[in-house]
Amino acid sequence: MSFSEKDGLRRTLMEKIFREHYTEVHSFISNKVRNTDVADDLTSMVFLKAFRWLLEDRGMWQVRSWLYATARTTLADYWQEQLKHTFLPLETIEDSVIAPFERLENE
Repeated sequence: MSFSEKDGLRRTLMEKIFREHYTEVHSFISNKVRNTDVADDLTSMVFLKAFRWLLEDRGMWQVRSWLYATARTTLADYWQEQLKHTFLPLETIEDSVIAPFERLENE
C-alpha cells in the first residue's frame, strides 16, 4: 500500500468516525458542562485527539469506548482548569475596591 493510499484510508476512517460519533460525544459533553460553546470546544478537542491517535498508526478498534474515555479525560482537564480560576460576585469586588476609599473619606 502506498503512502497516498494509506493517507486516503486514514482520512476516510477519520470522516467516518466523526460522522458516526460526533452527535453522541457532543451530547455527552454538553450534558456535563451545560454550555453549548464549551461543549463545542471540548468535543472538537476529543476528535482532534482521536485524529492524532490515528495519525500515529495506533489503531482504534473500540472507537466508541476510546472516544468516551477521551471525552471523560478532556472534561476532567477542563474542570481542573476551571478550579484554578476563582470567580467572585461583582458586589464582592465592588466592596473590596470601594471600602478603602470610604475609610479614607471618614478619616
